[in-house]
Amino acid sequence: MNQKELEAWFESRIGLNFPKGQERFLQALDLLGHPERDFASIQIGGTNGKGSTQAFLSQLLQDQGLKVGAFTSPHLEDMRERVRLNGTLIPLASLWEIVQQIQTVEAQMDAGPLSYFELWTCVAFMYFSREAVDVALLEVGIGGRQDVTNLVESDLALITSIGLDHQEVLGNSLEAIAREKAGIINRTQRLLLGPVSASLLPIFEEEASLYGNPIYQYGRDFVWQDQFFLAGDICLEGLQLGLLGAFQQENAALALMAVFCWADIKGLELDQAQMRVSLGRVNWPGRLEELEAGVYLDGAHNVPAMERLLQFVESHVWEAPIFLLGFLPRKNYTDMLVYLREHLPQAEFYLVPFEGGLEDGTSLGLERLDRDLVSFIRNEKKRPIFITGSLHFVGQVRKGWISE
Repeated sequence: MNQKELEAWFESRIGLNFPKGQERFLQALDLLGHPERDFASIQIGGTNGKGSTQAFLSQLLQDQGLKVGAFTSPHLEDMRERVRLNGTLIPLASLWEIVQQIQTVEAQMDAGPLSYFELWTCVAFMYFSREAVDVALLEVGIGGRQDVTNLVESDLALITSIGLDHQEVLGNSLEAIAREKAGIINRTQRLLLGPVSASLLPIFEEEASLYGNPIYQYGRDFVWQDQFFLAGDICLEGLQLGLLGAFQQENAALALMAVFCWADIKGLELDQAQMRVSLGRVNWPGRLEELEAGVYLDGAHNVPAMERLLQFVESHVWEAPIFLLGFLPRKNYTDMLVYLREHLPQAEFYLVPFEGGLEDGTSLGLERLDRDLVSFIRNEKKRPIFITGSLHFVGQVRKGWISE
């Protein structure tokens, strides 16, 4: 198969009504010989910040000489972005070989075919096993407790943040969502928490206490302060980040703490001078990415992510920024728009239709932008422009922009 044919095969699994739970995926792993047991791993869960934290962590670890696998979702432009080795996308030939193995296994399964996310998780496990990675960074899909990435026993679990998202699956309260995300904790892990509300801490403490696992919490056990990372006797100074937004300091601090914990677990000597360099090298497309001067892409797809974006906007003296919004119909786009309008009354907002996205903004009072996006941006280049609302939308814009 070529890449287009492979994409079509994967996409045939999107939106089908698959039974929930891990049983089907566990059967696939049994038939494949449990590739997930062949490598050490770090799990990364949370509502927002997973991708950026993983980007920091991947760069830090590979610059220390480790062979690092990374599994993330969703992708922006190329489906192979979901599975990387030291930052490089899985080769098409390797993907096709693995897909053939999965197809053979699926033919033997009585639990039915794998879902889109299960397919990619399977690809990641098999690729990382074949490549004998030193560590695999596994981004949790939705929640944690019932996520198929949770069929591994990682040495570290990272929770970046807790916010309202995917309520239809995880529950309508922060407490319910925290309980689902705390479900990634297993008997062997150390738990690292980002800037999680103190009111939610007992939920994670309760889950960790089942195994006697230690917990390291941002603001208590480690912190980013000005250009310093502080954790006990550890002090890194003069730090600069390659990603925009003050909130990235929290993600970077979580990644740094994970590196120090990993070094402790595995008996590694760290080059701290290199760690400083690594932080400045990190890039993560579509996350407050400046395409050109004054034009920003940010896949903020829920209210907590919009709050982070607002922090960045308010840190500048901008009179009338423009927001080009692309929403997925299944997302809580009404609350996102209400939040933006409340805090940025001076801004202009447009709805941009995209493949799979919301087509009509009339009920929201949004003017639909049917003009060519690049031409519109060029005409308004004296004003800051934020392209946001959905990672799928951001990915389509980015792909079109680069091809211009």
